[in-house]
Amino acid sequence: MTQNFFPDPKPMPRQKKLNAGGIKKKFPKTTGERELFLKIWAKRPHVSEINGEPLGDEPNTYNFMHVLGKKAFPDFRLKEENILLASFDQHYYYDNGGNPHPDDAEGWKKVDELSERLKIEYHLPKPTV
Repeated sequence: MTQNFFPDPKPMPRQKKLNAGGIKKKFPKTTGERELFLKIWAKRPHVSEINGEPLGDEPNTYNFMHVLGKKAFPDFRLKEENILLASFDQHYYYDNGGNPHPDDAEGWKKVDELSERLKIEYHLPKPTV
C-alpha cells in the first residue's frame, strides 16, 4: 500500500478574516455626468447634432459625445458646450477614428470648429479672484 508521505509540510497560509459586514462593495464615484446628460436631453431635440439623425426617445450614454476628451481636458468634462448629441456610430468614429459618412462632412466641419474654439478657451488664463 502506497501512501503520500510528505515529511516536511509547509505551514498553511494565514486566512484573512472577513469583517462583520462581509465583503464591502465599492461603488464608482459620481462624476455629475448623468445629471448633466439628462439636463441636455431635456433641453435639446433628440437628433444628432452632426447630421440630424433621430436618436430615439430614451437617452443612452453613447448619445453624449464629448468634443474635448475627458482625460485630456478634465475641466471641461461637465461643460454643456463640450457635449454634443450624436448617434452610436458617430460617437464611435469620433473617439476611435475611421471614415465618416461623406454626406455628414458639413456636420463634422462644425465639430472641428467647436473643438478648436473650446481648446482655445480651455487654455486661456483662469481669472483670479
